[in-house]
Amino acid sequence: MNYFRLYRDQTVSRWRLLWVWPLGTLFWLALAAGLSAVLPAKFQQDLSASQINALSPTDIAASLTGLHLALMLFIPAVWLMMRLLKLKMGQIWSIEGRFRWRLYWKTMGWSWLFMLPLWLLSLTGLISTAWQWRPEAGLGWFLLIIFLLTPWQALAEELVFRGLLNQSITHCWNAKWSPLFAVLISSVLFGFIHGVQQDPLLLLDRIGLGLLFSWLCWRSGGLEIACAVHSVNNQFAFLLVVLSGQLNLILYDEAVHPLEVLAHVLCLLSLGWWLGTRYAVKNLKKSLDDAI
Repeated sequence: MNYFRLYRDQTVSRWRLLWVWPLGTLFWLALAAGLSAVLPAKFQQDLSASQINALSPTDIAASLTGLHLALMLFIPAVWLMMRLLKLKMGQIWSIEGRFRWRLYWKTMGWSWLFMLPLWLLSLTGLISTAWQWRPEAGLGWFLLIIFLLTPWQALAEELVFRGLLNQSITHCWNAKWSPLFAVLISSVLFGFIHGVQQDPLLLLDRIGLGLLFSWLCWRSGGLEIACAVHSVNNQFAFLLVVLSGQLNLILYDEAVHPLEVLAHVLCLLSLGWWLGTRYAVKNLKKSLDDAI
C-alpha cells in the first residue's frame, strides 16, 4: 500500500481537506498564543542578529526551548485535523495504522552510526572552519534541548510536511503522479520555512532533505525512519556548534563551506539508501527481526 495514498479508500472529501487545513492552522496559532501567555518572558526573547549580543547563553537556551515547544504544538493541531477528517491518528503514522517504535529506535541507532564519520571529519576542520572545543555556557541546558526536545520537534515537523501535507495533496489531486507532485511541494516549503534569506547552499540542502525524508516514507510505508533521521541530523548539527561556541551558525544560517554541504549530502544519501533498502516495506518484517 502506498503511504501517500492512504486516504484513497477513505470517505474523505477534497472540500473537507480544504477547510480543515485553515482550521488546523488557526488551532495551532491559538495553542502557540496560549503557550506564549504562560511561558515566562525569558523563554520568548528575540533571537534576531541585532538582539543576540544582549542575551546570555541561558537566555538563548530558554528562547530555543520556547521555540521547540511551539513547534511541538504541531502534534495536537494535526490530531485535531485528523479528527475533523474522521480519520484515526494512526493512519498518519504508517500503513500499519500505528507508530512503529521498534523501527524508529533501530533506525535512529543506524543514523548515529552513519553520522559519526561526518562528525569526526568536521572536527578536523578539513570541510569547515577549524573546530575548537569551546562549549557554550549553560551547556547542560543545551544538551537537554538537543536530546529531549529536538526528537519531538523533528517528529512534529515530519507529521506536518511528510505526513498530513503529502497525503492531503496526493488525495486532492488524485492522479498517477500526484505523490511526486506532493513531495516536490512539501520539500520546497520545508526548505523555505527555515528562512527566505538563508544561504542558497543551505536552502538546497534542506529541500534535498525534504525529498530524502519523503522517499524514506514511501519506501518504509510510514514516518518513523524520516523522524529518526531528521532528529539525528538536527542533533548532530546542534551538538557540533554548541560544543564549539558557534551557535550563530544554527541561529542565522551563515554562509557554509561547499565541502561541508557536499559531505553532509553524501552522508545522508548513503544513510538514506541503506535505510530505504533495509527497511523497505517488503523487507520490513525480516529487517526488524534481525539484530543491529
